[in-house]
Amino acid sequence: MEYDKKALKACQIQFKAITKLLNSKDSIENAYNKLPAGKQIFTTPVCMLQSEFIKNWISKPYTPKAFSPTDSQLFTSTGLRVRSKSEIIIASILDKLHIPYRYEYPVKLGSITMHPDFYCLNTRTHKEYLWEHFGMMDMPAYVENFVQKMQTYNSQGFFPGKNAIFTFETKMHPLNTKQVENLIKEYLL
Repeated sequence: MEYDKKALKACQIQFKAITKLLNSKDSIENAYNKLPAGKQIFTTPVCMLQSEFIKNWISKPYTPKAFSPTDSQLFTSTGLRVRSKSEIIIASILDKLHIPYRYEYPVKLGSITMHPDFYCLNTRTHKEYLWEHFGMMDMPAYVENFVQKMQTYNSQGFFPGKNAIFTFETKMHPLNTKQVENLIKEYLL
């Protein structure tokens, strides 16, 4: 009992200190941002600024998977060509919540290169997630391809919630936009 009281008090003190640190506005980035613009020019920050990191991540050049002449002409509100209406929905929500992403970014998995629908960045943690949407789960041939993709991802260390996000739909159960928002809030914000 005595130990429990002391341990609880120590935990409360540590919790208070951690909360104070997390809520502190005295970060290294803020120290740089508080400098006058004239001094910023002559100052090299000790670590990459968050805005610079995101800008570099977004601007990394890559070649997405090519479209065939028979592919649908579907575009997001930002002009990005995608392959399905569900991908328009996902991209729109990512854009609305200011989540940086790359469409069909090539990911090398052993000897195989995959092009997940989206490759997303959690700007707070700098953790990257691949996102695959499986939109025809009521078609047996599509499900066979799905199983093969999942085995490939799993064998290379990609698992739901760890570093991958997967969404699914059938004709009877279309993509749930609330679920998409919840997944983004859970893993990417």
